[in-house]
Amino acid sequence: MFSVIEKATGQWIGRVGPLQPEGWPEVIHLIDPANEPFRRLAGRLGSAPRGTVQLPAPFSATDLEVSAQDRVTWRARPGR
Repeated sequence: MFSVIEKATGQWIGRVGPLQPEGWPEVIHLIDPANEPFRRLAGRLGSAPRGTVQLPAPFSATDLEVSAQDRVTWRARPGR
């Protein structure tokens, strides 16, 4: 896993990296529902909303939107 730091502010904004929990789709995005630009980006990447999830403490106060796609959809996207 890798941390993502916003260059302009130095603020930590999330993590990215390979993780394959049992039963989860192949590619997922956990998105703050208020982050409309990232929600649109996930859609352009081929992901579709799959509901919400709550992270464990200390982040449990925030519900995150799960957007995902399976391996077949990921591989079939244009420009691949």
